[in-house]
Amino acid sequence: MEHIDRKMHYASGEELRSGDKILEAGSPGSILFVLGKAGCEAGHEEMKAWLESEQECGFMLECQSMGLVLQSEPDEDLEFLGRG
Repeated sequence: MEHIDRKMHYASGEELRSGDKILEAGSPGSILFVLGKAGCEAGHEEMKAWLESEQECGFMLECQSMGLVLQSEPDEDLEFLGRG
């Protein structure tokens, strides 16, 4: 059986990608970018470039209740809804 790195995957198994529609602790939102991966939502390219120079991994999400949130890895409150 193939080993899958779960670090940047949702609990349901899908890989995190820029543009994904999500729920974070029940609040709707989207993934703006994943550090070290291609893709970035428009207007966030400079922030992604700066963060990639500062840290190895993580992702930025934006949700209604919390605004912008940088996380080092997905937690149990992050739910995948679909590709954007």
